[in-house]
Amino acid sequence: YSSLIRNKTKLCDDVPGALTALNLVLASDDDVLSNWEVNESYTLTVQRASAAINASTPFGALRGLETFYQLLSNATVRTATVELPHDTIAINDQPAYPWRSLMIDTGRRLFPMTFVRSIIDAMAMVKLNVLQLHMNDMGRFAWESKVFPELNVGYDTDTRYWKQDEIRSEEHT
Repeated sequence: YSSLIRNKTKLCDDVPGALTALNLVLASDDDVLSNWEVNESYTLTVQRASAAINASTPFGALRGLETFYQLLSNATVRTATVELPHDTIAINDQPAYPWRSLMIDTGRRLFPMTFVRSIIDAMAMVKLNVLQLHMNDMGRFAWESKVFPELNVGYDTDTRYWKQDEIRSEEHT
């Protein structure tokens, strides 16, 4: 987070009156998620040519960046500039609940890892913070086990459970 949050990010230098910078101000760079009481609040302010996100933690900064991205993706694009719906925007936001989750039932139906990745991206967009995987059901376990390989006996690896290599490759994307 350090390089992203401590530096101003240039958005557009050559268009007069265009949004030129996003300034991220972070009160603490502690990115340890130790409990459900992590402060995810942020303030996003846009005034003509500059924008600022103020957050107490990197988690709040991520929520603010997601909101800023949503503002830009819904803006009107004219020639080389982006027009936001208003000249001045002020958003103060924090989650109403510490646990905001979605459950995927892989115990009954295995989804491709690319689909799960797209679900995780969508969860970030709407600021959900917990993915629950229902991993087993009806005698089936959706994750390859090296310790208890009999959990996966009789199942086709392509359609019935995720291999550990698949899961590791997704951790790094």
